[in-house]
This record gives sequence, structure tokens and C-alpha cells, in this order.
Amino acid sequence: TYVFSQSKNLSLKISKFNENYKFKNTLQKDFIYKDKCKKNIVIFPSGQFDFKIWPYYKPLIISLLKNHFINIYVIAAKEKELDSYKDLVNYENFFLNHSMNLYDVQKKISNSDLVITNDSGPKHLTTLCSQKHISIDGYFSSWSTVSYCNSCISIFSPGYEARTFFSTNSRFKSLQEISPEFVYFLVNSFLSD
Repeated sequence: TYVFSQSKNLSLKISKFNENYKFKNTLQKDFIYKDKCKKNIVIFPSGQFDFKIWPYYKPLIISLLKNHFINIYVIAAKEKELDSYKDLVNYENFFLNHSMNLYDVQKKISNSDLVITNDSGPKHLTTLCSQKHISIDGYFSSWSTVSYCNSCISIFSPGYEARTFFSTNSRFKSLQEISPEFVYFLVNSFLSD
């Protein structure tokens, strides 16, 4: 897994992570923040096509929920897209949102500390709101969000080159190779800056 970012500070943290952690199999509570305020993370775990959806949102969310100072807002267009997350509603820092109008989605994004998504619509809206976000792209494409956004990092899997933007097989395989541990580390890095 590798990341493209226009931030030198974040790139240095990623290389240090690769050297020291070697992608442990367990997600750790290692968040250290300059302030002790609640952090709000907005996650868009769905997409127009199944092959574009990163399959590890739930393990990532469960690990993040263990940190009581993080609020997680999961947003999807349709209620049925949130079915696999309904068992998490007992956490006091977890919120499901669906069928929201564009204005309300924009407010949620603008009030967040970080947005995580693999779908291009939320990526573009987050960019317009000038908010930090992690774009789980799978493979590199000239359409990748990081190519036009300074507050975004894009996560890619090595060895995948798409012939077109909609290379379904490459996208599906490459997304499966991005571990929740790696994304967890990036969330930590983004929120601790």
C-alpha cells in the first residue's frame, strides 16, 4: 500500500510507520492529539458500484469507536446501504445518516475534522468544503482526488495500473489490498496534526 500526498510532513510519518510498525494485525489505540476536543469523522462507505467499495470500513469504524473522543458519522444515500452498520448504534459516539439533502451533507462535512470515502461524489464535495480527507482509490488514475486537492491523501495498492477509469477488476482487487490498519494509522496522522 502506498499513499500520495502533497504534504511532506505526512509523507515522513508514513515512511516512519512503514519502517516501525510493519502493518501489525491488530488495530491499536495510539491516538495522541494536541487538544482534547472531540474529533468528528465523516465516513461515506458506499458507492455507485460494488467494485468501488473498500471492504474494510466496519473493522476500521469499530477500532475508531474505541477512542471515546472520536465521533463517527456514517452517511449513505439509502438506508439499506447502512444495514451492516446498524449493530454499532449502541455506541454513544456513532451516528448513521441517510437520505440527507445536499445542504445537510455539506454542513456535516464542513463540521468534520476528517472525511473518509472511496466514492467520487463525496470526495468532490469534501474538496469544495476545503476539508481534510482520505481518498481510498485502490489504483492510481489521473482522476484521483489528490491530483487536484491539497487537503487530501489518496491510498493506492502497488502493481495496479488502470487502462481506463472504470477498470472494474483492477479496482476491486486493489481495494482489497488496502488494510484497515494502514487507514487507521493515516486517520491518526491526519487528526494529530
